[in-house]
Amino acid sequence: MRQNLKFEKLLKHPIHDVWAAISEEEAIAEWFMPGRFRAEEGYAFELESEPARDWDGRINGKILKVNPPHLLSYTFLTNELDHETIVTITLQEQSEGTLLILEHSNMDKLRRNADYLVEDMKRGWTHVLANFVRFMDGDSIEE
Repeated sequence: MRQNLKFEKLLKHPIHDVWAAISEEEAIAEWFMPGRFRAEEGYAFELESEPARDWDGRINGKILKVNPPHLLSYTFLTNELDHETIVTITLQEQSEGTLLILEHSNMDKLRRNADYLVEDMKRGWTHVLANFVRFMDGDSIEE
């Protein structure tokens, strides 16, 4: 069975600021990708960036669950994936700020190039979350 991905970041920012950064279209365009996004259950979104290798640069999904300011979950599908995966972001208030937990699941359903894609997603999320921390801290974002 393929391992799902899980990342944790402790941010020195209040939970409501972190929530705004993960749930508002304008903020997401700054640290992740531009596109249409609304944190409303059932909303079908599309984010688009520059294509890379076999990826056409698009992420399509549907918002599954929203519980401000603690939980955002959505489907995640690209042209490289042969099955919808699920991204769940959980925010927990801490005395030092906010703990962000990002889980990318349903990887065990992938069939085509699965091991490569899971590793590629791992590298991608590591880069994206580093940019998220930079965005929250007011630093410049890396391409």
